Amino acid sequence: LHAQKAKMQPWDNCDDEYDEECVRGLMKDFQRKFNCPSDHSHIWEKVDCWGKPCLRADKLTDTYFGLEDLCPNWGYAYVVKAEGVHVRVRARDAYGKDYSAEEEVYVPMGVEPDEVLGAIPIYGRKAYDKYLMKNPGLTNFEQNWNGPYGWKGGKMAVPAVHTKDGKGSDNAIGAFIYNPNYKGDAHAEMATELAKKRIAADLGTAIPREAP
Repeated sequence: LHAQKAKMQPWDNCDDEYDEECVRGLMKDFQRKFNCPSDHSHIWEKVDCWGKPCLRADKLTDTYFGLEDLCPNWGYAYVVKAEGVHVRVRARDAYGKDYSAEEEVYVPMGVEPDEVLGAIPIYGRKAYDKYLMKNPGLTNFEQNWNGPYGWKGGKMAVPAVHTKDGKGSDNAIGAFIYNPNYKGDAHAEMATELAKKRIAADLGTAIPREAP
C-alpha cells in the first residue's frame, strides 16, 4: 500500500461528480490496483447526490463515511522461492529499514506464479487516527513492527468489517494466505522458514475481506 497513491477524488479527474462514465472508470482503475471494491459492492450503485444520481466514489477513501467502504485496507508481503541475485542496499534506499545486520538483500528476478508460496496480509489503516492510511513497513520499520504503534500494539487494530469472517483483531498482521498453485509444499516450507526467522508467533488470524 502507498498512502499517496490510494486516494479517490474523482472531481480532480472528471468534469464533476455526475460524470458517471469517468467516475466508474476511475473506480475500475482503483479496483485493478488495490483489488477493491469488489464487483458485488453496493458502491457501484448510483445514489442521490444533492438532488441528482451519482456514484459516491469518495466513500472509498474518505473516513467521514465510516469504515465499510474504505479501500484499500490491506498490504501484502509476498513470499517467493525463485532464481535471483544478492544486492547491497544503500541506507538511502532502505525506506527506513535497518539493513546493518545484513550484508546483502536477496532480490528475485522474473518470478513465475507457481514460485509464489503465498502472502502475509498487513493491515494498513491507523485505528488511533480515524483509520487513515499508513505506509506499512516502509518507514520506521522497527516501530512499525514491534513498537507501541506497531502491528501488534493494538493501535493498528483490524475492524470486523474488513475481515472475511467478520471478526476484528488487535493484531494487524494477518494469517498467511497460501497460493494453491505453488509448485512445492508451501505449508511445509513456510513452517520451516517461519521457525528459522522466529516470526511464527507474529502472524495473526485475520484474513482480508477481499481475499479469495
